[in-house]
Amino acid sequence: VATPSAQDVAAQVEEVVERLRGAPTEVPLPFERSGAAKEETSLLGTTITTGLDPERTAGALAVASEEGCTTFMLGVALLAGTLARRSTQRDFLIAFAWPGRDHPDAADVIGMFITTVVLRVSLEPDTTWRELLGNARISSMEAFMDSDVPLDAISARLNPDRNALWPPLTPVLLNLDDAPHAPVLAPGVTGRLRPLDPLYIKYDLALFVRVEDGADGRRLELSLDYPADVDDHSTVSAFLSDLRRSAADLATSPEETVLEQSMDAIDLDDPAQRLDLVRSIWQEVLQSDDIEDDVSFFESGGDSLLLVVLVERLSQASGRMLRTVDLFRSATVSGQADLLAAPSTEPRKAPSPADGRLGMLDAARNRRATEEAV
Repeated sequence: VATPSAQDVAAQVEEVVERLRGAPTEVPLPFERSGAAKEETSLLGTTITTGLDPERTAGALAVASEEGCTTFMLGVALLAGTLARRSTQRDFLIAFAWPGRDHPDAADVIGMFITTVVLRVSLEPDTTWRELLGNARISSMEAFMDSDVPLDAISARLNPDRNALWPPLTPVLLNLDDAPHAPVLAPGVTGRLRPLDPLYIKYDLALFVRVEDGADGRRLELSLDYPADVDDHSTVSAFLSDLRRSAADLATSPEETVLEQSMDAIDLDDPAQRLDLVRSIWQEVLQSDDIEDDVSFFESGGDSLLLVVLVERLSQASGRMLRTVDLFRSATVSGQADLLAAPSTEPRKAPSPADGRLGMLDAARNRRATEEAV
């Protein structure tokens, strides 16, 4: 395979520059970082994860397949759509990592070959989810075709005043997480993927998309890596809820416009959907899949700070104006699911001791006693 000439590379750079020219190199992020200047902030990061139920996962993957989109392209549409819903920006540059092993000379070489590629995806006020998937597919294919074009050369043309310490064209990264979390190392030997601890990040926001096979079906998992030094972590959690809402809207209402945030994706009149909504948000807030519907929030591992996060997340996801005292009195998944069904103006029935303040305090005391005993 002949090595591209300098003239060929220059022509490729020019083509990519023209495709990306005019797109903002900044993206409105769902948080503010602490510190006087970006150069002073830390590279330490943290991760939060959410998942879509099997039914909506199947719906989202089916719509993506109809438009010829991979799971990665689905992630592009979800990220761009959610960012657009939260701001006035409609044109986004999104970076992704490319393995860089498509060249025959690198096929048998041992080592890591990763290059950063930037794609551009945009939408109009009347763009539907199905149309956004089509835009994501075209943008991704264009970026894949030019994955060997040097990013430094592109950045020098589009952002000559860039800071070499930080990503030059966009603070947002998207990757497909398709590595096996339980790799087979040898016959009869299974490994376990261990996350980096501590986690170091360079991009301000990194979305990882994964489809996980489970006993009840396939689930679309969305994980966010973000800086550990943000001022308010609950805003990132709210953004993750927005991503899940976008995925549900795409799955159930692909012909609706992206900027029209549908409440039909979650039917609060359906007891099963209310339970699923509350249970999934508990799993995110508590970072645990081991959630029982009739066990109090404190006994499940929560505390007063996480309760505040739970209030914000449930309010945002359900459209209900909830108060901390509401969730404190209705302390279980089933109790909070019932809470979402009732209009906020109706008086609440008196909670039972197991579902209210006494139950939560007893659970907290039991938990503390257990920890001290250990």
